[in-house]
Amino acid sequence: MNSNRSKTVKQLPLSEALIVLETTSIYEACCQMAAQRADVLVLTNSDAFLTGVLTNKIDLVNTPVSKVMTENPIFVLSDTLVVEALNYMVKEQFRQLPVVENGKVIGLLHLLLCLFDETANTETIAENYDKVVEAAVQRVTQR
Repeated sequence: MNSNRSKTVKQLPLSEALIVLETTSIYEACCQMAAQRADVLVLTNSDAFLTGVLTNKIDLVNTPVSKVMTENPIFVLSDTLVVEALNYMVKEQFRQLPVVENGKVIGLLHLLLCLFDETANTETIAENYDKVVEAAVQRVTQR
């Protein structure tokens, strides 16, 4: 029985993160979020390193996103186990988290994606368990 409990978040089909520089204006950031129908905007510095996130709860105009972003955002590393990411997201009530590899954002992890993956894993384990039990019963009844 092969368990997916060692699967990392990088192995999931991550959503493409909407990424802008932290110097982007609130107006431009919100326009991009609206155009992409995104709830979360990932902010990076000029070296493409994660510096913050912006959600759709912000007032616009001419303020740079760096003035209203969540600084030092919580993120998961690409080699984080899916089950660990899921547990953390549930515990801390995060729906989405940036996924970082070598300091750079590679995608956005959604809570539902983790839930679906773990559900599929549980169903696979249950199916395999049923097959093992069925085979054992057949062996016993054939004796």
